[in-house]
Amino acid sequence: MNMRTSIEGASPSSRLTRLRAVDQYLVSTALVGGAMFRIEWTAHEPKPQAEIDELYSELLESIEIDGPYEFSTLVCAAQLLETRYVVARIIGYSDCEPTLDYTDIVDLFESMDAALGALEEHRTGVLEFYPASSESIAFDASHDQVRLFRVPWLEANGIDIKSPLPHHLTARPEAVCERSVLADHLRDLRREFAQAAIKSDPRLAAHEPLRRWSLNESGST
Repeated sequence: MNMRTSIEGASPSSRLTRLRAVDQYLVSTALVGGAMFRIEWTAHEPKPQAEIDELYSELLESIEIDGPYEFSTLVCAAQLLETRYVVARIIGYSDCEPTLDYTDIVDLFESMDAALGALEEHRTGVLEFYPASSESIAFDASHDQVRLFRVPWLEANGIDIKSPLPHHLTARPEAVCERSVLADHLRDLRREFAQAAIKSDPRLAAHEPLRRWSLNESGST
């Protein structure tokens, strides 16, 4: 449900107030100069059962060596959902729509708790991707409209999250998203990822963090 359709059924005075809020939001988005940020899953082609079994066997081998390490589960699930080296794409930037492979998705989820904390605390944060992707996303959550900038990953690693983003980074390609919408979107990504992986291989339902995320339970990566 979008903001416009959620207004249906409200009283006339309430409807007018909400419409004004929506219009103000749309205007502010346009003034910032960016489009709405989102990460979208790309089309997934189911893998042959032999390949699914091989990935799961590698997960079990990793658990036998290192114990039930959540990183290994994320790697297995992300590889399971990758199709032609792509799992998702980033939309909202005018110059391009970067694609994400399984390594990017793993690093994204590894950084997501810190990003959600930054949104909750209304400060600077980073959504990380695998270094070979060359860019991460640094964001400014000090206002209701979060500004998200694609920045070189080396510079993203050096960002002081307790300080505003430096000016040379805010000149980078930009997208925007309302703070609460972005937080919900990131949580939805985890749930959708877990449910899709478990659908592809139900054995993954027994492994964290997929079990937790698929049930919308709280908890860190």
